[in-house]
Amino acid sequence: MGRFNDELRNAGILLAADGLKPSSQGKRVAFDGPGRTVIDGPFAETRELVAGFWLWEVKDMDEAVAWVKRCPNPMPGPSKVEIRPLYEMADLQ
Repeated sequence: MGRFNDELRNAGILLAADGLKPSSQGKRVAFDGPGRTVIDGPFAETRELVAGFWLWEVKDMDEAVAWVKRCPNPMPGPSKVEIRPLYEMADLQ
């Protein structure tokens, strides 16, 4: 994975990358109208948790997919990497 991160950095697309601590050390804030409820981890649906992230600057989704296809499998068994674009100012107008 270190070599892959180096490739991303050398290509000039890696803006940020980090791992997240286990959900047992996290909290969630649930929103219901004006109410807020704090929920301590760990969280039951671990298959839905994000373990880490990359922030890339690529020209389009096709380029992002091409990079992810080059990525080593991040887990010992089957796994998935989700790709999502950020909102841009033009999306918010």
